[in-house]
Amino acid sequence: KLQPEFATILKNAKEEKIPVKNLRPGDELLIRAGERVPADGVILEGISEIDESLITGESMPVTKSTGANVTGGSINGNGALRISVRAAGSESTLAR
Repeated sequence: KLQPEFATILKNAKEEKIPVKNLRPGDELLIRAGERVPADGVILEGISEIDESLITGESMPVTKSTGANVTGGSINGNGALRISVRAAGSESTLAR
């Protein structure tokens, strides 16, 4: 329940909603403000505050930008992010 059902994948500069269960490492995703991060990944573009309390227990959001890792299930704050999926589904931090 901590993971969203759908993700916005970027293919050929177009956005497409797909089920999270179909995500694969290397997929590029768009995560808008207020959305849950659908998979573990690394930020390719953007800056935002990420609420990682479900993993770390820390109540304060953490500012993340290009090159930073994000964890599936965490909540994106006020910025849009483009990420590359590193792990999804049963391989993700949340699943472990």
